[in-house]
Amino acid sequence: FDDIAEASGAPVETITLVFPTKESFVLDVVDDMMAAAIKHLAEGEQDEDLVDALSRAHKEMLGGIIAGTAAVPLQRMQQMGLLAMASPTLTAAISERRKQTLPLALADHYGMDPDDPLILRTVRVWSAVVSGTYAAGIGDHADTEPDRDLDDTQRMTRRLDPAFQHIPGRSDF
Repeated sequence: FDDIAEASGAPVETITLVFPTKESFVLDVVDDMMAAAIKHLAEGEQDEDLVDALSRAHKEMLGGIIAGTAAVPLQRMQQMGLLAMASPTLTAAISERRKQTLPLALADHYGMDPDDPLILRTVRVWSAVVSGTYAAGIGDHADTEPDRDLDDTQRMTRRLDPAFQHIPGRSDF
């Protein structure tokens, strides 16, 4: 937190009031990204396949981050990804957040119960896709060079595509 305080010019005490743990600092980014994905999910058609809807919503959310129009800056998202790939504890916390948030969003959009087996299966499949996408990024030096994403804005989509293709067995991008 000392580095964050120094970079932001805010006292450490102020930062720890907002972010009581280091994990909460990263989970705040996750929450902002999830909120954006859920907003994009709600903009879709109700007859869209649930996994396809999550894929579309997440791609639109990533597109906003890359374009600089989202609540999460590109560099902060990249740093969150690096931390998630380096910390199994943080990865588990992010996964748990996803499993708590997505069933409610899907249920709301599709008019279903959050405990419906189709919703729960969709979230498990999507969790596997996200895990596969992160696994594809391990060792990707572009993550440590944020400006490369400005030149190659489709890099995250290229990671997402093979994971989406292999895990549920289909791809449309």
